[in-house]
Amino acid sequence: MGEDAFDIVGIGIPYTDVLVRVSHLPAADEALRVLERDVQGGGKVPTACAAAAHLGVRVAVMGQVGGGPRAAGLAAELAAGGVDVAGLRSQPDRRGPLSVILIEAGTGARSILWDPGDLADHTLTDADRARIAAARCLLVSEPFPAAREAAAWARAHGVTVVWDADVPDPAWPGLAASVDHCVASAAFAATLGGPELALRRLPGSVAIITLGGDGLIGRTPAGPFRLPAFAVEVVDTTGAGDVFHGAYAAALLRGLEPAAAARYASAAAALKCRSLGGRRGLPSHAAVRALLDRPD
Repeated sequence: MGEDAFDIVGIGIPYTDVLVRVSHLPAADEALRVLERDVQGGGKVPTACAAAAHLGVRVAVMGQVGGGPRAAGLAAELAAGGVDVAGLRSQPDRRGPLSVILIEAGTGARSILWDPGDLADHTLTDADRARIAAARCLLVSEPFPAAREAAAWARAHGVTVVWDADVPDPAWPGLAASVDHCVASAAFAATLGGPELALRRLPGSVAIITLGGDGLIGRTPAGPFRLPAFAVEVVDTTGAGDVFHGAYAAALLRGLEPAAAARYASAAAALKCRSLGGRRGLPSHAAVRALLDRPD
């Protein structure tokens, strides 16, 4: 790997996450006092990249951000966490995506308001393609055109493609042929007939389905596996799947086999759940190892 190469490159769109913790999710016309609030960067691949960087690997992200100080703050937050943001391009006259997330104290149940913004599609540049070809792993999630192109480019250059199949999207078959490792949510698996059937239908030589508190199931060329969830005090599950995605890729690059990498990623995601939002509670490699080594 050259001096300017990265272990992991991700392609995705940074979000602004407005996080509000309340005693319970409000009914219509009900006013509630806020228990805790924060504004953080979000987005599936950007948060996965932030998690991987926090775990000690070299990471770059590419995508689009809108204009204004908050957009600049999204890039600055990622850069402060060790993610290279040279591949993020600003669209000053457009509005980036926003999520407002209400989290119920005690249960962690959530209600989410989502504004996709009006950013124009990302297009790959020669610099983007060079960065992907020199990486060891590409992270993708939403199957927008540039992500599909990036995955195909990565596959053509022998770069491992890890896909976070979270939200069902009719464009996902266009990404499937380029995927090596597929990490799917229970919601995505439900569109393929449920976890057991989906595990056989998902693309990639390795497929994993995360099931929240029920742990995960997976298949590899060596056979299927099942892992329980780690028991932690849950404050907020926002970003847990994204952290799993980034930690899984980081673990593969540390030389772990897929089942062991999934256990590592499960521990990282569990540790994140102890904090509000997807970014505040990102664990270090040492913290993940401590949880993995904890006696049952």
